[in-house]
Amino acid sequence: MGGITDFVEEGATGWLYSPGDVNALANILGERLQGGRSGLPPESAFTRFRSETTPRRVAERYEDVYRAVIDDFRGKALKRGP
Repeated sequence: MGGITDFVEEGATGWLYSPGDVNALANILGERLQGGRSGLPPESAFTRFRSETTPRRVAERYEDVYRAVIDDFRGKALKRGP
């Protein structure tokens, strides 16, 4: 998908398209331009994105991923034994 799917909710906070699908991107942009300001995501979408992408929030997400990987590794190691 073109876009960050964690932050983009189709039609509400943005629009997604397959990577390399220039026609889909052109169609999306054309539809938005025809809609004028109403074709853009609401201000709340930008506010949400800004609040979810602070350095602290991004670091917390990385930490969650690393903890999950470590926990998974430990669980597999325990099943194998010493």
